[in-house]
Amino acid sequence: LTIIQRSRIKTEASNVGSLMLSHAVPASRVLGRMEYYGTRVDQKYIDVLDTGLREIVEVTERELYLMAGTKDAKGDDINLNNPRTLGNILYSSGWSLLDGTRVDPYDVKEYTKKQQPSTSEKVLRTFVEYQDKDKTIPTPKAFFVERLLKWRKASKALNTFLANIRALSKRDGFLHTQFHLNGTG
Repeated sequence: LTIIQRSRIKTEASNVGSLMLSHAVPASRVLGRMEYYGTRVDQKYIDVLDTGLREIVEVTERELYLMAGTKDAKGDDINLNNPRTLGNILYSSGWSLLDGTRVDPYDVKEYTKKQQPSTSEKVLRTFVEYQDKDKTIPTPKAFFVERLLKWRKASKALNTFLANIRALSKRDGFLHTQFHLNGTG
């Protein structure tokens, strides 16, 4: 190697060393303490959240089944977690409002890679319109989709996030996360 090449390698190595000493090592120490000691979790508040989320899930699920029915055209049970079933409701059969008014299905806006009508949140959000400027009262046609989105979010929060926090903090009341700062880099 030439003197210039060796000098450049030495400079780059010292910059990396400087970065490690000024940022990575101190951050790793802090994150290590966070992993070891954990973050206190308010177990009583988890119970409050659990109760509130369960109520939202139960109420919205009941409303969704009242609007869509419990059986599809073939007589099979409707599963709100099944994209194909939801696609049939949203884009083929339609649904009824809680007062019994029939709502026509939407036109398909987007398809999945498997050429199924999309029921993703991104697509469903395009169907939600509100009657008021505060966006609290959905239009009658958007009521089913608005409830479906609310049900999905509450279900995910309850069955994924809250359940994991409860399980991971059960031993000592602390959430011991794992950070891999240098590994991530």
